[in-house]
Amino acid sequence: MNIFLSLEGRWPQANLYSQFCYDILYDILPDEDRDVCVDIELLHHVDHQAAGYCRGDEEEVYIQIARNSCDVPYTHTELARNLAHELIHAYQFLTGSPTTETEAYGKENMLVETYWAK
Repeated sequence: MNIFLSLEGRWPQANLYSQFCYDILYDILPDEDRDVCVDIELLHHVDHQAAGYCRGDEEEVYIQIARNSCDVPYTHTELARNLAHELIHAYQFLTGSPTTETEAYGKENMLVETYWAK
């Protein structure tokens, strides 16, 4: 897949997060000849004090990531874990797979250990 990634908001060390996203997406997405767009926005907080949200379809996904929960900032590693979780949902949308929290929670830590700690 040809991935077009956009990071919006005030990302600390944006290059690290961008590379983290590309590493994960190129690992988990199938090797197909098509374009997909992944738009990720870092916000002070998201609705219901969630860590993040993802919505989309087989061509484009939009992810919101919270910088804080109840005004307590996430650490870089926590942000990376939350982002990995939402990228699993992005995979689910882009491939037309069922959207399940079980898969996202089950893979988020492994992705952080593999790609964040490089």
